[in-house]
Amino acid sequence: MCIRQKTNKGQYAAAAAALQSYLEAEPDGIFSGEAYLYLGRCRIEQKQAAKAVPYLDELCAGTKKVAGGGSVPVAEAVLWRARIHSRAGEYAKAAAFIGTHLPKLAGNSLLSDLLFDQANSFVAAKNYKGAADALKKVLSDPKWPQANDALRLYAISLHHTGDLAGSLAQADKFIASYGKDPLVSEVVFVRAENLYF
Repeated sequence: MCIRQKTNKGQYAAAAAALQSYLEAEPDGIFSGEAYLYLGRCRIEQKQAAKAVPYLDELCAGTKKVAGGGSVPVAEAVLWRARIHSRAGEYAKAAAFIGTHLPKLAGNSLLSDLLFDQANSFVAAKNYKGAADALKKVLSDPKWPQANDALRLYAISLHHTGDLAGSLAQADKFIASYGKDPLVSEVVFVRAENLYF
């Protein structure tokens, strides 16, 4: 069974052991970047975040050496390293960690994922301006598959920043586009507040 199958099936201890064996045999092998990422993710799922940090930090820094043209999954590592903070309730740290790495990841296929995670961390930290800025960028990605969630959070974040007209416009857009969304009532309420105030 390959590593991805083991992690997808929740066999994190078995996957971590297999990854450690690979890295002992091929510390800079063609798959070592991916091995670092999956080993870090296994440790996170095993509630061993401290053991994940060294692997993810080396990937985030871009210092991991990989032979034979193997990939170094920097964006994925940034995403999972930030999630260590958010899972610990350190939302401002999670958002800041992603923000530190965004300049070097411009144009990366995971940029919208990173921005969406950053926005969620900003919302949890009650930094609605930061959330609104990140969500505006996410919504500019026409291929973003969670546009409904991004638009809902954008309307709410704008409301909390005091931009009631902007929030109202985004709420109307959400209701028109996603009127059957399970969270539509939240946006309907924010829309009403925008009209009231």
